[in-house]
Amino acid sequence: MSSVPNSLTPINRPEQNRGGSNLINTYISQSFRDQQQIENFVRGHKLLKCIEEIGERFITKYRDSKRSEDALAAIVIPLTFIYEDIAKTSNELLHLSLEEPVQFENAVKYCVFGIIRDMIKQASSDSVGNEFALKTVDIDQVHLLLRFAGLPFEKNLLFEPYLHAYPTGLSLVVGILVAFTELEKEV
Repeated sequence: MSSVPNSLTPINRPEQNRGGSNLINTYISQSFRDQQQIENFVRGHKLLKCIEEIGERFITKYRDSKRSEDALAAIVIPLTFIYEDIAKTSNELLHLSLEEPVQFENAVKYCVFGIIRDMIKQASSDSVGNEFALKTVDIDQVHLLLRFAGLPFEKNLLFEPYLHAYPTGLSLVVGILVAFTELEKEV
């Protein structure tokens, strides 16, 4: 069984797997580099302050209430990425944000999660006794609202909203979903 997607080549036999582990190592090292670039960008810009403010609010709310429900609350973090800042920092980061948005969002989410986790560890070590029982958060509690500002207009990439202005009633959404999905076949 292989850890390379869609591959039946076993990775535990080097004589049968020429280059398979190199592919995995290359992917992991590229992901790590992307993660490091995003973390450096977030820590070097105003985004860090936004993350810290929301983390402090989460910690303060839990510290004041000490309810277990508040420890499991969602941490919603709106982040605005400015095109010019990303373009000045790194072309690789710009490419990742525009052409690989899911990978970019996951990398940002892990970065934000790490920052908030460190804040919680610091708050629990600063508290006296067992005053602050919150030890960590789950990554699924972190929800990002990413926004990109200042993107240059490109006719083929950005749609014109007035051409696609549909009222968003539930019946219309269901109708659109029915139109785009396959009909169920009864046997």
